[in-house]
Amino acid sequence: MLNIYIESDQSEYWLSKSGINNYTLFRNLQEWSNDKSGKSVAMVELINYDDYILQQVEFLCATAQRVLIFVHELIRDDWIQKFDLPNVTFFISGFLNYKLTHSKIYFYSYFFWSITDFYKSQSEFLHQLNNTHVTHMFDVLLGRQKPHRDIIFQKLSHCSNIVKYFPSDQDQDIRDYSKNYFDWPSCVPLPEEPVTMLVHPVTVNGVIVSIGQIIPVDIYNQTRYSIVAETQIENEFSFFTEKVAKPMLARRLFVVVSGQYYLRNLRKLGFCTFSDLIDESYDEIESWEERTQAACAEAQRLTTLDDGLVQSAIVDIVEHNYQHLMNTQWQENLFRDVGQILRTV
Repeated sequence: MLNIYIESDQSEYWLSKSGINNYTLFRNLQEWSNDKSGKSVAMVELINYDDYILQQVEFLCATAQRVLIFVHELIRDDWIQKFDLPNVTFFISGFLNYKLTHSKIYFYSYFFWSITDFYKSQSEFLHQLNNTHVTHMFDVLLGRQKPHRDIIFQKLSHCSNIVKYFPSDQDQDIRDYSKNYFDWPSCVPLPEEPVTMLVHPVTVNGVIVSIGQIIPVDIYNQTRYSIVAETQIENEFSFFTEKVAKPMLARRLFVVVSGQYYLRNLRKLGFCTFSDLIDESYDEIESWEERTQAACAEAQRLTTLDDGLVQSAIVDIVEHNYQHLMNTQWQENLFRDVGQILRTV
């Protein structure tokens, strides 16, 4: 019998789908730690990494025979090696570019399954995409200000590309931004409450989705390609978000600015990139400034190539990425992995 401590309905749902039946569920930490009737397991979902949260994880690691740590947003990794323990398994939304000594790591595909689930149920939005009114080359939708996005903003032409960039790196109400900074999705009713982040949940046709997961159909229909300015640029890890999923769902070529080896790690998941057209060796550059500048240079060079040649060269790649993203059982893979781990406790 497993005594499993969880903190959320989501973890309980994963358990219900894992094929594991011989467990007792606990939501109270003290009751769980005091009960010695079975093998102790903890499942914890991390969004924040403050001292209190990490102290709680430390307690769980010292108490449980197995701890499953689900990292929703891989925005820093300095705490991970502290919990590199034989009884810890990480599920992370990306890849580490180094090996842990004791812990196993699984891919946690939340950003992929959540966006594909939405577009499977709302496929009419994908049907609105077309290339009949293209007036610009790249969409450069940068979001909140960050150093690598500053370089992209400066390097790429605002005449030949559609460039939008929030006016600050601080939280501000996105509803108040002009079209120079952000185009509010036409399919999303304007919320009454302030919206300071694109992860803000909204309801579209009765389905809850974050604003950042909405494909900017109007802008995509005016442009050929996408710049993906990912959330993080650290070299120690890759963090995959909805930012790279959106151009794949729209069957588009994309250039990514992120941490070292982002493209290499994306290929590990079975996706294809565009090395026949783009010198993707920028992915290997250690300096984030030089890597960003090299990616921008490749984007600019791409705009000088014959459009028909580019479109014929990418057709199989973009179709593969779309099919792989939409047809992979991302969440079902998580259910399977959780079940396999718990069977070994």
